[in-house]
Amino acid sequence: MNALDEVKTRAALLHKAALRGDADALRALPTDPRRKHALEAVARRLGFRHYRHAHAVLTGEASELGWGKLLVPGHGGGFLNHWFADHEEATAHLRASGGYLLGYAQQYVVVGETYVEDVLGLDPEAPEWWTLGWDWTNPGGAEARRTLYAALLVARRPVAC
Repeated sequence: MNALDEVKTRAALLHKAALRGDADALRALPTDPRRKHALEAVARRLGFRHYRHAHAVLTGEASELGWGKLLVPGHGGGFLNHWFADHEEATAHLRASGGYLLGYAQQYVVVGETYVEDVLGLDPEAPEWWTLGWDWTNPGGAEARRTLYAALLVARRPVAC
């Protein structure tokens, strides 16, 4: 399953729950919920501005809206990561110190192997990292990003899915 299919599955489950009258689902959706509302709600829960933003990023392409907030969830605060507003500075730090360069909104963060494994739930030794040059935002890495995004969403799949 690819990342976009996972988003669509979660949206379908949210929409069905709202139609059944589930209180949590109804809070996330407008009064007359449609499937498109569920797609928007799931995209926002994942840290994107809207579904079109999620679609662009999860299919491996960069977005003028940035990378979203999926790679730096709220529960990852116990790590000392290096933040950058400029990609060149982030890349220089990555080359000098090692690690994994991630995109967060329109910023960049270099994290360690433990973060990748414990917070993202990804294999830090996955071959896609080599393809990306350990830089999630690598312009030539769309296919590798798609694979890692799919693994990330499966790792973070809610229990109800």
